Amino acid sequence: MLLVASPGCVNGGGKVKDAIVNVLGNEWPLSLKEIYFAVVRDYSLSVSQQAVHKALKKLVENKVLAKHERKYCLNLKWIREIKQFGTNLEEAYTQPVEGFLQSRTRVFSPNSTIQLKKIQPIVYESK
Repeated sequence: MLLVASPGCVNGGGKVKDAIVNVLGNEWPLSLKEIYFAVVRDYSLSVSQQAVHKALKKLVENKVLAKHERKYCLNLKWIREIKQFGTNLEEAYTQPVEGFLQSRTRVFSPNSTIQLKKIQPIVYESK
């Protein structure tokens, strides 16, 4: 299960909202009832249908979900924003940070493996 502290998902009810996003990431479009049963069945959450409805309304309000004729799906614009966030994060984390790894390692070529104390090996991959 992917837990995403997504825009609009952090003001309470996070577990229910995360479960809803995950349910709709696997199957869409779904009605409130279908989402409710999936959340209870697949995520073992003890939650009311009213609580799921409240979370759905908040996710639609925050443009994480789209609603059409009583069915919900993930908002494609939100998916693209999450994708861009991941790309930006990956780029930021693959850039050298002065004083971070340099103080513990020597310069390594692409695909080199290093071993740090009490830490699993880190494999550097070339782009």
